[in-house]
Amino acid sequence: MGHDTTKLVTILAPLVELEKQAASCASLEEYHALRRSGEATNTQVLGEIRAFVKEGEFSLQEMRELYYSVLRDRAYADEVEARANVTAILNEAFEGGEGWSR
Repeated sequence: MGHDTTKLVTILAPLVELEKQAASCASLEEYHALRRSGEATNTQVLGEIRAFVKEGEFSLQEMRELYYSVLRDRAYADEVEARANVTAILNEAFEGGEGWSR
């Protein structure tokens, strides 16, 4: 799982960074503008995760192991908000794959 975890953390990075920026928006208007500008990033990252899982032919058990391995990765070890964002992103990307449900 180590290599797969590293790959997934790398794929997630742009969207996790976008979510960090969203958390620091000073106004609702600024937040909405950032979300609109990040729609392509969101679509790209979710697509890359789905392709990675499909190409890896992960079973449901392997997807669960990968999910928890990513959440335990040092990239998110001290960042509760980042882990929450990763949880939401992975749940959305994995939805329906091999019977995955939130």
